[in-house]
Amino acid sequence: MRLFYFTVLLLLVTPLYAQQKVRVEVCDMQGIRLAYPELSIGNYFHRMGSEQGTLEFAPQSVRLNDTLTVKYLGYKPAKVLLDAHRLADSLLKVNLEEESYLLDSVTIVSNQFSSEEYFRRRMKKSLRPYLRKHFFDLDFTYQDTPPIEKYIGQTLGRLRYLRVRIDSTHLVVSKRDSVAKLLSMLRQTTGISYLTADLMCSKRERRHFHCSYKGETDGFGVWEFSIKREKRMPLKLKTGDELRCIVFLDESGLIRRIKTQFTPILNDSASYLLDAEFILFKGKLVPLKVNMELVPSCYSAIHPFSLVIDYSNHRKSQ
Repeated sequence: MRLFYFTVLLLLVTPLYAQQKVRVEVCDMQGIRLAYPELSIGNYFHRMGSEQGTLEFAPQSVRLNDTLTVKYLGYKPAKVLLDAHRLADSLLKVNLEEESYLLDSVTIVSNQFSSEEYFRRRMKKSLRPYLRKHFFDLDFTYQDTPPIEKYIGQTLGRLRYLRVRIDSTHLVVSKRDSVAKLLSMLRQTTGISYLTADLMCSKRERRHFHCSYKGETDGFGVWEFSIKREKRMPLKLKTGDELRCIVFLDESGLIRRIKTQFTPILNDSASYLLDAEFILFKGKLVPLKVNMELVPSCYSAIHPFSLVIDYSNHRKSQ
């Protein structure tokens, strides 16, 4: 009798773990694969899929009935319950629905509508980030996984012509270990937020991007910019690196938000996802809040982390 129960149990469990790998394939609603999707399971798995929109994992590496969350810039997130039936299958297809926007009335003055021209027309003239020397306060939450480590604190920062300095002498943090790494992440995240705003404000830099007008949502005009693959890539990017930005303009022509995804072509590296909100200081753009996520590629051993920074008290002198 014991042998009978053991045999039945083995038959029930074997289909789940005999499968070497579960392959996740992420596509849009038309079945076109989406390059470099973001996939997470609970708080222990966070990876960026391949250029072909796929990712593989061993069924025994996940917890039964956990939820797989799939995200892609410009698309609605999807959640899939990883029950025994799905984990026993060799292929798991996930279709993402594109974010919906209302198309406003656009007066077309030529035979071909230009999203870039419409962006220039809508954006406030001379809009740039504030790159002269100035100071600001930072409140931040940093979370590194695995293991889950959370740091909360505040400090001072300074920027001048895209060069960021974080003041370690004013750093107040809940944990004192890994302070050097924390300061580096604060500096890089702040610098990227200013750099992204500078790119999107510059007509010269935007020529390296494909531009697509998405429509209107909540009073914002929305454009998507994706880097062109060129022989001489800007920003020291490698041919094959992916850089995509979704830019939100308010009714007055100010950039209020930029969502950015950068994915390097190297398989052993990591992507970053940046969601930055902006306000005006001295008539120029400065970050108000930035949410940064580092997501390793499917072949990388790098640990993921997230960083949320709130900026305040922008000023010209300390």
